[in-house]
Amino acid sequence: MMFNYQPLMRTASRLIKQYGAQWTYKETVSTYNPASNTLQSTANRDIDVFGVRLNYRLSDVDTEIVHRGDISVLVAAGLLSKPKIEGTMTNQSTDWSIVHIAPLSPSDVVLYYMMQLRR
Repeated sequence: MMFNYQPLMRTASRLIKQYGAQWTYKETVSTYNPASNTLQSTANRDIDVFGVRLNYRLSDVDTEIVHRGDISVLVAAGLLSKPKIEGTMTNQSTDWSIVHIAPLSPSDVVLYYMMQLRR
């Protein structure tokens, strides 16, 4: 018997929206041109999402994986499907590069994304 994770996803999204802040996920959407064998940028896509900002502890900073000033953000998966490392996150006019994305998905349902961000 499979567990239904949809109610947990809705609960996670509701709590992140209630206690988090608004962020904007930005990515460039590209299309493949088979004639020239190249990718062509076609449009920028901005998606408003909610996230909870978490600071790394000083003991987590190792200058290889986690740098001083990096943050992690829990992002509700409801509005965002398959974010990409090439994207950026913006909050209060500050742009952050996405360094790592880890989905929490105990089944085929993603409950939230944990993103490591860097300026």
